[in-house]
Amino acid sequence: QETPGEDPMLNAVYAEQFVKGFQMGKEDPSRLRVSACCKHYQGYSLEAADNVTRHNFDAIISQQDLMDTYRPAFEACILLGKATGLMSGARKLMI
Repeated sequence: QETPGEDPMLNAVYAEQFVKGFQMGKEDPSRLRVSACCKHYQGYSLEAADNVTRHNFDAIISQQDLMDTYRPAFEACILLGKATGLMSGARKLMI
């Protein structure tokens, strides 16, 4: 698991703070120390679960689940934490 739990708001706060702490240099906070990458954007990634891999898995997520569960952490990661990278997790996202 790549988050502290299942609560979308807790994950949003965690993502923002983790990215800020990871990227900001202590000597000069205006300079990027390292690049943080938020993954797996708006979807789910699998690795060899029941013969399903990221190469043949398409995420099917309801609009409500997408907005209420997945999106808050990624919005916080990018907009508030200002992450410099983003990785997709599904070949195709169907809503």
